[in-house]
Amino acid sequence: VLPLWRWNFSTNDLQKLQFENISVNGENIVFPLNENREISISRLKSKVSNKKADITDLQIFSGNSDLNFKGELINYWSYIFSPNQKLFIKGNLISKNLIFEDFSTGVTQEKSNEASFFPQNIAASFQGEVNHFEYGTFSSDSVSGKFLISPSLFKAHQFYLKTMEGYLATEFKLQPLNNNQLLFEARGT
Repeated sequence: VLPLWRWNFSTNDLQKLQFENISVNGENIVFPLNENREISISRLKSKVSNKKADITDLQIFSGNSDLNFKGELINYWSYIFSPNQKLFIKGNLISKNLIFEDFSTGVTQEKSNEASFFPQNIAASFQGEVNHFEYGTFSSDSVSGKFLISPSLFKAHQFYLKTMEGYLATEFKLQPLNNNQLLFEARGT
């Protein structure tokens, strides 16, 4: 038996690694966003294989915001080791309080002719529910819907929003275009 420090693995070796049903549990994991803010994972419970991670409990906090996620990260292992691989996230996302700025890094993206909602090669499909949401000066006491997010599309079905002493029920899609323009289509009440 060789000590672990003497093993020599290449990225290609790790990408080909085959494993199934490994339990991953974690608590109090902290990721700094900048000198003033951090994202903290208070609890993580998951079973992982080299194909996907089944997340049964993920609690995230940043500033005054919280997120609870249950779902799957599909193809995450290959995505970690190859920039050409795609990562797909699907599941349920619930929050008591979500302030958009608590999760933004504050780093401006380089100017480009191509705008996007998500990093390249990542897409997400989830059912979401937020009791209180804030983005800049906008706030809502209730947000829910089914969402699809990719680098080139943000789409919402059965989207319900309580704000400005009223309710909005709609379906909409946003698509970034070249030259910092955004195509917005909506149908609702």
